[in-house]
Amino acid sequence: MLRINSIKKDKNRLGIISFNGAMHGKTLGALMLSGKTKEKHWIGYHDPNIHHIPFPYGLTCPWNNDKNHLCDAICFQKSIEELKKKVDLKTIAGIIIESYQGWGAMFYPKKYMDELVKWAKSKNILLIFDEIQSGFGRTGKLFAFEHYDVIPDIVCLGKGISSSLPLSAVVANRKLIDVDPSLNSTHSGNPLCCAATLASLEVIIKENLVEESTRKGIIIEKELQKIKKLFPDIVLDIQGKGMVYAIHFGTPKTSELNPEIGDKIIERCMEKGVLMIRTGMGTIKIGPPLTISDDALVEGLNVLSNAINEICD
Repeated sequence: MLRINSIKKDKNRLGIISFNGAMHGKTLGALMLSGKTKEKHWIGYHDPNIHHIPFPYGLTCPWNNDKNHLCDAICFQKSIEELKKKVDLKTIAGIIIESYQGWGAMFYPKKYMDELVKWAKSKNILLIFDEIQSGFGRTGKLFAFEHYDVIPDIVCLGKGISSSLPLSAVVANRKLIDVDPSLNSTHSGNPLCCAATLASLEVIIKENLVEESTRKGIIIEKELQKIKKLFPDIVLDIQGKGMVYAIHFGTPKTSELNPEIGDKIIERCMEKGVLMIRTGMGTIKIGPPLTISDDALVEGLNVLSNAINEICD
């Protein structure tokens, strides 16, 4: 709610751009910002000032159906041209971006992001990075927006900030964040959650977990590429950085994702004692603890490979 209030301070500019497939939370306002139609069918109302554009991913890009296509500045320009047919762009106040799209661990191509930032700055449109999933070392950077060499106007933080207890934060410059002081809740600033957050941050720094995320990410990438070579008939793509990756399952001939395959593999992994993240989108997301040992990491990935082999057998 705070991030929405921060964006919509100018009542003449209430528009917010988000991306298809994005997930920004489960509450009413956050679901409206999200780009997952199936998860918000129950709402019965959609904020007319929230607009969604295609996420820049080759397998789903509306501007190029080549699975090897890497979205660039032209893809962003075409998305804005399409949006311009429906919306007065002068009403846009901000654009909210997951630093990587959660369900598939997909990062924005650099040229696409460069064009997005250039356009937003030229129109005085706020850049809001949702780092709830990606912050605090998950991607091999303290914050994932650092991969794009960009400074956001607003950053949303959570999850990894405390590593356990429910706490979130919104970071911005004072001009943007100076909102009505009545905007609070019963559990704001909970002492236990704040203590957990301080302890978590100390461990991240002392144990060099950001650097460790980069190093262990190389192990994950290596093992997943082995899996891709072993199962070319069902593995479409491998995406990710650091300690978050996703395997995309489907039919290579059509490049269509197949949720059924992923769900079966996840169930088999669970039977073998390894919990994977079910996305329901034809992907399996891998996000182990930043503190996991190398041996445990490789063991878990071997279980995944064996599970895929059994399902395909």
